[in-house]
Amino acid sequence: MNARRRKLKLILKDKSILFGNFAPASGKESSCYVDARLTALDPEGSGLISRMFFEELAGWPDATTTEGSALGAVDAVEAAGSEGSVRAFGR
Repeated sequence: MNARRRKLKLILKDKSILFGNFAPASGKESSCYVDARLTALDPEGSGLISRMFFEELAGWPDATTTEGSALGAVDAVEAAGSEGSVRAFGR
């Protein structure tokens, strides 16, 4: 596991794994809740996700577009696009 993945794993553990009493949509109670959005919206977490996502996309040379679900992946797709612009144009 590379340094970025290790750091992202630590941020996920710190910010996105919550303990307490939760009642998810299923109606069953849970003592643990995982909300990865909290990591995706964190500045450092977002940066790591965007770099890793962009690097993964680089392995698909025929890919011409990226998309994400309207509620979950928009931030990651947008961040990967930004990462690509930075690498392509030095901004």
